[in-house]
Amino acid sequence: MQNSKTSRNGSSDAPQRTSPATPRSSRVAKTGGNETDSAGITPTRTPTDRSPKVIERRSPRSPVTEKKRPSRLTELDSKVNQLQDELKKTKEQLNASEARRRQAQQEADEAKKQGQDASSKLEESQCQLIELSAAEESRLQELRKIQQERDRTWQAELEALQKQQSVDAAALSSALSEIQRLKLQLEATVQSDTARAKQCEHADSELEGLKQEMELRLATIEGLKVNVSESDKAAADANAMSTEAKLQLETAKATIDTLLAEGARLQECLRSKDIELSESKAREASLKEDLKKAQAAGNEILNEAQAGNANGGFGSPLTEVVKKSAHPISDVNGSCGSPDPEIEHLRMALEVAEMRYQEEQTRMAFETKTVYEMLENVKSECTRQVCDIELKLKSKTDELMAAQAALTGKAQEDVHRSDGLSEMQPELEAKLMKSITDIAELKANLMDKENALQSLAEENETLKSEAGRKEADVQQRYEAAVAELELAKAAEQDRRAAEDERAVEEGAQVNKPMRPFNRRELPRPKPPTKWEQFAKSKGIIKHKKNKRAWDEQTNSWKRTYGYDRVNDDRDVPIIEAKLTDEPGVDPFAQRREEKKGRVDKQEKNRLGNLKNAAKVGALPSHIQLAATSVPITGTKADLPRKAKKEDLENVAGMASAATASGGKFDKKLPGEKPLKKAGKNRKFLPVVEGKGMGNLEKQQNDKILNSLLAKNFEEPLDVSNHDVQGEEGQQEEERQAIIVIRIE
Repeated sequence: MQNSKTSRNGSSDAPQRTSPATPRSSRVAKTGGNETDSAGITPTRTPTDRSPKVIERRSPRSPVTEKKRPSRLTELDSKVNQLQDELKKTKEQLNASEARRRQAQQEADEAKKQGQDASSKLEESQCQLIELSAAEESRLQELRKIQQERDRTWQAELEALQKQQSVDAAALSSALSEIQRLKLQLEATVQSDTARAKQCEHADSELEGLKQEMELRLATIEGLKVNVSESDKAAADANAMSTEAKLQLETAKATIDTLLAEGARLQECLRSKDIELSESKAREASLKEDLKKAQAAGNEILNEAQAGNANGGFGSPLTEVVKKSAHPISDVNGSCGSPDPEIEHLRMALEVAEMRYQEEQTRMAFETKTVYEMLENVKSECTRQVCDIELKLKSKTDELMAAQAALTGKAQEDVHRSDGLSEMQPELEAKLMKSITDIAELKANLMDKENALQSLAEENETLKSEAGRKEADVQQRYEAAVAELELAKAAEQDRRAAEDERAVEEGAQVNKPMRPFNRRELPRPKPPTKWEQFAKSKGIIKHKKNKRAWDEQTNSWKRTYGYDRVNDDRDVPIIEAKLTDEPGVDPFAQRREEKKGRVDKQEKNRLGNLKNAAKVGALPSHIQLAATSVPITGTKADLPRKAKKEDLENVAGMASAATASGGKFDKKLPGEKPLKKAGKNRKFLPVVEGKGMGNLEKQQNDKILNSLLAKNFEEPLDVSNHDVQGEEGQQEEERQAIIVIRIE
């Protein structure tokens, strides 16, 4: 609804006078509850209570035109309402046409016809508005401008919706036709793939048959070779076994000779020991006889001494000698007498002789026993070794005879086989050469078919991706159109709801068309790298490594990658030398060279992956490869070309503008010119007001207020000569008339 901007005079009680300007300050609420408030306002109200938004200069009008004004306003409002209803019908029909996609074109034509009718009706209303009186010319001109602006906006919205609908329909039809064409191409490729797969399977089966036949022939040849080698090996083994048996026999004979010599030596020792034993026995017998003689002499001397004592011959020299000589004998027999050195010496010698005799007897008995045991052991060992050697010799002779028999049989078989092989060798060689040539041809054909199949699979993947992308684009456009229609409906409802509130406010409000959404193409999927293809074929699943790992050198947890990482080669003070290391080569320098080679290889693989991604249009926008002549995504260049100096400068300028300083502190080469796209430094207002920059905030605020006042005010606000109460009454009457018209 439009707000009436005509100036009003005072009430009927006050004298009629024209006011040069009327402030549009009163506002209408949604309900009619503010009537008593407006009626109770006194004329002594201060100017600060009113909103000084717009002051319009109006020419004085006569009472006749003042009386005609309400009826014309009601007519204009009715016409405007009628036009709005018609536009509402057109909008509803347009929404219904959007809901029915299949009948989009017919409903679009109907909407166009209805828009033409609406435009014709608008032209008629404009003609009627032009025919109004000159007194209302300024007001009608203003209303006409407002109406024309709204009609233009509505017409623009209608045309935009129709164009969008036609574009969507054309895109949908093209997408459907493209999808159908892609389906046909896919079916044809699938059929060709199946035929080629069958051909490949047939060729594979033939190749497998030839391979099996060749393997059988090779197996027979290998078997014959193995048999010949086995026969040669058996003959060599038999010869080795015979020589080994001869050597063992000679060693056995040598051991027997040594054992016999050892037995003879032991017998000689035994004989010598027997002689010594007999001599010791004779010495023992002589000693026993001497002892007996000494005892008998002693006994006689004692008897004589006792007889002499009985006769009273004490102290004679004979008795003393007898005592001295009889003392050791008495000591031997256990009697207690006076010691005599000579007898003691004899006694001691006798005891020593007895002890030596006993020791010699025990030693000789032990040595005799050990000699007999050793002799028995040697005899048993000799007999056992002789038996073992005889058994081994017998077994070796048997094996040698069997080996000789087998060797003769195999020799005969080899002769027969060699005769057969000599006859079959040319045929087998011819068949082998033929099979080799056939296998080479089949491999070449198989490689060609695999390459063709791979190319077809890649084409299918690209077609599928393009079809999916187009379907996604169509779906996205359709959803965007539906969302725009929903937003348009919501905006229309909000506008109609807000028109009731803005009925008596200042100025005219123009609804701008909705800003279209920024649509960007979805990023294309990158082709898989060689490693990803290999991992997929082998079923390898990539797992993330832990960021922390155990370091065996320091016995602590460290980073897996980066600075101070785990098991860092650069922290190793000593490298252990290997047997394969060349002398004079620095292992640390060699390790650095190996790492450099690995890094270069990774960089080469990365560039190769980027080339493959650029072929399908999946190269990231921030990457530019000058060596491969790949342009930046989103630039004017459609085809790959060599990057020029200007392109590099543009890229460097965009990169420097991304920093906060705009590349001010970036390092520059000697003689480098300033960048073309230099960034702008951000300027912040100071916190405390003052001179210079401190007064800038106040100046900016004053500038904004002056611009707003210059748009809405032509002269300063002056309400001293205005009948505020009368104007508010007239505005209330206008509001009531508008409400009655709406109710009707």
